[in-house]
Formats: sequence, structure tokens, C-alpha cells
Amino acid sequence: MKRLIIFIFTSVAILTVNAQKRLVPIDGNTLAVYEEIFKQTSFNKARGYRYISAPSFSKPYALLITRNSPMTMKISSLLKAMDKDGEYGLESDAATIHAFASLMTVAVATAMEPYGGEIGLDGNTYFFINNVSYAEAWTPTEGTNCSRLVMLMDNVFKAVKTGDKALLKAQMPDAQALIATFKSYYPKDVFKTKASVQGLFNIHTGKDSYAISLNNYLMCTSFEVDKKDYKKGMEQLLQAKYGATLEEAAKWLFLNTSAMDLKSYSCPLSLRVDDAVPRCFENTEMYGADFTIHAEDITVNNLIGLFRKSLK
Repeated sequence: MKRLIIFIFTSVAILTVNAQKRLVPIDGNTLAVYEEIFKQTSFNKARGYRYISAPSFSKPYALLITRNSPMTMKISSLLKAMDKDGEYGLESDAATIHAFASLMTVAVATAMEPYGGEIGLDGNTYFFINNVSYAEAWTPTEGTNCSRLVMLMDNVFKAVKTGDKALLKAQMPDAQALIATFKSYYPKDVFKTKASVQGLFNIHTGKDSYAISLNNYLMCTSFEVDKKDYKKGMEQLLQAKYGATLEEAAKWLFLNTSAMDLKSYSCPLSLRVDDAVPRCFENTEMYGADFTIHAEDITVNNLIGLFRKSLK
């Protein structure tokens, strides 16, 4: 019996630590009660990257990295913090701020449901917001990835509140190490190709057509098909033909870019497949990287070559 009890407690401890390798995904409604506290401040419904520490029996405090424009990924050089005493700001260089934004991006992107729920009245809930996605950690165990992440963000908060640029800079090695750690947990389900189709009127040709989209993390590959040529299920055939290649390309994109490398928040990288027109490339802050390619270009090596071009 004693051995059984020891085994149970050991198993629970292992599962708890394993669960705290990553954040837990949540929806925006979970944050409503805490966002209400930031009403009438620059933190309320801010677009960008937020870290909120919400203790059970005291006021929350928060860190904010804002985007300069709601429609682009370009971020402000001013880090903001807020607690019950007021709001604070600290200017920093782009590389430092990008590292913290990228850390929140990959931590949220690799969030997963825990092995077992953690229940308690005491403790702290820590929220992480990456533009429009949300994740949390509850009183993480010391030494876990989530604990390291929380400690780092708390130090960033303290640096902003006190204006301590040396403390802020001191977090960079840990930030880079955690980015690499979370990227190593890339979520395979996120990269799984999802097919969709919708009607489209081509203003250039004056013809009705269908746009078939194959969506992966951070990228969308679209095929335009004349209405007369479209057959039911064509999107599934394209998914079967190109899905695995696009998933590998999306994985490379996740592992080799930061939050700021791709410029548009909605669909940072767009691939339009059209053999009838010349290949071309555009990259704008509002719409991100936009490629027109031919079907023969859809190989892992070719796509990675295109991505490298868009990141220069």
C-alpha cells in the first residue's frame, strides 16, 4: 500500500511538471474580469502582446508591448507596465522588445491542454496574449518552463516600473533560451493543412471563379479555379497533393522566424498559385509577404527559398 501511495504521488508530481512545460490555451472570455480592471487605460483591449499577473487576493499587474498600427506587426519601442499604483513606460531597442514579443508568441503558439487540472483557491494566474490568441499558467512549479517564463516577465515588469534598463537587458539570455525551448515543442496540429473554398469574382478577367485555400500556421496557399472547371471535392484533392509539403514549409517558418519577421497580423505570408502569370513577390507592412508562384514551385526547398527572400 505504501508503495502504491508513493507511486501515485510521484506520478502526480511528474505529470504536473510535464504539464507546465507549456502554457494552457484559453479563450478571451477568461480574461474579461481582469480586463475590466484596466478599463479607461491604454491596456484595455490593447492590440499587441500582454502579460497579466493576477494573484488570488490582490490587484493584478500587467506588461504591454503595443503595435504601432492595428493592421501591422510593427511594434512600439516603448514597453509599458501597469499596476494599482499607475502606469509606467521604458524605451528600449528593437531587438530587446522583439525578443520579449517573440517569446510570448511562441509560448502561446505551443500551448496545450495539461495532463491534469490544477485546482486551488490560493495562487497566481498568469495570462499571456499574442495579438488575438490567449494562454495561461497557474502557479507554476519552480524549475518548469512556465515558472522560468513567469519569472522573466516579472523581471521585465519590474524593469519597466523602476526604469532599470540594466535589469531589462539582463533578461535577454533567458528570453532567447526560452524561445528556443518553446519552438522545440512546435505544435504539429497547428501546421496541419486545412482546406476551404469560396466563390470569387475576378475583377481582372470579369469571370466568376472559386478560390481554394490551403491554410497552415502563418501562411495561406490559394488556387483560383474558373467556375466551369471547379469540381466538388477539388480542395480535398489539392490538400492531399500539397498538404504534407506545406506543413513542412510552415514548420520551417515557425522555427526560423520571430513574431516581427512577418509583417501582417492576419495572414503574414500569402502564396497564390497561378501558372498563367509570371512569378512575382511583394512585401508590405499591411499585407505581409505576397508571392505569386507556379504549381511546380511547391516543394519544401523552393518554398523555404521564397521565405528567406521575404525575410531579407
